[in-house]
Amino acid sequence: MEKLSFKTNINCNNCIAKVKPFLNQVENIENWQVDINNTDKILSVSGEEELTAEEVIEAVQKAGFSIEKQ
Repeated sequence: MEKLSFKTNINCNNCIAKVKPFLNQVENIENWQVDINNTDKILSVSGEEELTAEEVIEAVQKAGFSIEKQ
């Protein structure tokens, strides 16, 4: 299982709701969550070994948010 972490600007539940359909359509993602209480708004993603950071970054950017790999 692949585990990735990203710094984002996803900072509230409405933002999470906006990005949810984009992350849920990435087939290699099994689970994801955003720690909106962390100052860096950490997105943690776990999934199949084929999961790449680029897939996650592309999905979050399509939703209109900034993201960088930690």
